[in-house]
Amino acid sequence: MNIANTIFLVIVAIFWVFLLYYSVLAIAGMFYRIETLTKKPQEPTQWPSVDVFVPAYNEGKVIFSTLNALALTEYPGQLNIYLLNDGSTDETAEIADYFDKTFDNIHHITVPDGKPKGKARVLNYGLSISHGDMVVVYDADNIPDKDAIKYLVMKTLEDDKHAGAVGYYRSYNMHKNLLTRMIGLEILLFQLIMQLGRWKLFKLGSFTGTNMLIRRSVLDEIGGWDDNALAEDAEITLNITAKGYLIPVEPRSTTWEQEPETLKVWWKQRTRWMMGNLYLIDKTLQNKHYRTGKNLINAMQLLSIYYAFIALVLLSDVWFVMGLIGFFSVGAGIPLITLWFESYWIYVTQIIAGAFLEKEVSVSNVLAAMLMYFTYAQLWLLILINAQIKIKASLRQGKEAIQWEKTARF
Repeated sequence: MNIANTIFLVIVAIFWVFLLYYSVLAIAGMFYRIETLTKKPQEPTQWPSVDVFVPAYNEGKVIFSTLNALALTEYPGQLNIYLLNDGSTDETAEIADYFDKTFDNIHHITVPDGKPKGKARVLNYGLSISHGDMVVVYDADNIPDKDAIKYLVMKTLEDDKHAGAVGYYRSYNMHKNLLTRMIGLEILLFQLIMQLGRWKLFKLGSFTGTNMLIRRSVLDEIGGWDDNALAEDAEITLNITAKGYLIPVEPRSTTWEQEPETLKVWWKQRTRWMMGNLYLIDKTLQNKHYRTGKNLINAMQLLSIYYAFIALVLLSDVWFVMGLIGFFSVGAGIPLITLWFESYWIYVTQIIAGAFLEKEVSVSNVLAAMLMYFTYAQLWLLILINAQIKIKASLRQGKEAIQWEKTARF
C-alpha cells in the first residue's frame, strides 16, 4: 500500500468516527425525546416569578406575532414580559406601546443608547430593570407555544444543579423555499435531536439564544452576559457549565421562529454566528477555566463543528473526485467512491430520521436532504473563510470582533 492510500485510509477512519459519533447522538436523542414525552412532569407547589426578555431592534415585521403569542402564555405564577427596544426606528415602538397599554404584564422598555451594540448588552439592561426569580429569553421573531415557559420552569426545578433549561425551536417558514427547507432540516437534526442526545449521554446542554430559561441567581453569580459576545448563547453556556451547573433540554417546550429566506440574509447571519463561535473557541483554548469538567466536551464540540467537520467536508470533496476518476482504491480493491457513497447515505439518513421524528417527512424534504451535502454543507466552507477574513480585518482595526448586525426579517 502506497503513502497516498495510507493517508486516505486515515481520513476515511476519521470521517467514519465522526459519522458514528453523530449517529449515536441522533439515536440517543430520539430515545430521550420519546422517553420524555411519555412522562408527565411534576408541577411545583409554588411557581417562581418569571421575567421574559425580548430584545428588539427594528422588528416591526414580526414583533406583533411574538407579543401576541406571549400574551396568550399560560403560566400559573407571576409572569412579566419586557420588550427591550434598542432604539428601533420602524413601527416596533408603536406595536410595543399597544401591547403595553392592553396587557398589564407586558412592558415596553426603551434601552438607553450605548456600546457595544448587540443582544448581550440589551439582555443585561433587562436584568437591571427586572426582579423575577427566573429569566426567559425569546428572539423577536418567535412564536412560543402557550405552555413553553411552564415546561422550562418545571424542568429547571427538577434539580438544584439545573441552571435553567433550554427548549426546542422550530422554523415556521420552513416550507417557503429550498433554502428554508434545508435550514429547517438542519435544525431538526443538529439543533434538536443531537442536542437531546448530548443531554442523554453526557448531561450536557447548550443554550440556543431563544426559548431558554436561566435562574436569576445563576445570572447574578456569573455577572450576566458578556456585552462583547457575538454568540452570547454559547458564551453563557460555557460560563455556566464552568460553575458546575447543568443545562437540561426540555423537548416539550417549543417555540417557532422565522428563518432567513434569501441566501444573502442567511450568509450574513451565519457569518456572524461563525465569528462568534470562532472567538469563543479561541477564548476556550486560551483559558483553562473553560476547559475543565463538562466544558471539555463543549470545547471539543465547538472544535468538531467549526473546524474538524468543515475540514472533513473539504477532504470528502477531494475524496469524492478522486473516487470518481478511480484514482484510489481502499483495501481489497474496494473503490473509494463506494465508501464515499456509504458515508453520504448515512448523512442523508440521519437528516431524514430527524424529519421523521418531527413529522416533517415529505418528497420535497427528502429531495432537499439529498441535496444538502452538495449545496448547503459546501457553503459552510465559504462561511468559515469569510468569518476568518472578517476577524483578521477587525483585529487590524483594533477591534475584538465585528459589530453586531441584526438578521433581516421577512
